[in-house]
Amino acid sequence: MRLKKLNSFTKTACFSHCCAYVVLAIITSLLLFQRRFDEIDEVSRLTLDGVRNLLDAQLSGNNREGMQKSRADIDNYLLKGVTNHGSTGN
Repeated sequence: MRLKKLNSFTKTACFSHCCAYVVLAIITSLLLFQRRFDEIDEVSRLTLDGVRNLLDAQLSGNNREGMQKSRADIDNYLLKGVTNHGSTGN
């Protein structure tokens, strides 16, 4: 069986279709990286906030309120992580 020769319109349509898949894959990858960087940024913020509150407590002798807030923020972040990873949406 002989293959039919593709005309220029068909070649252009096939090329455009392939380009669309590549662009979609790149956009999807970039969105995943952005989400991961946002998560890393949140962990870094919580860590620095907790360390700062501990330093304030050591320097001033009392920073119970700040340390309790840091603990609550970290607990909320961990709970959010358990909920996100345990869901069927991810």
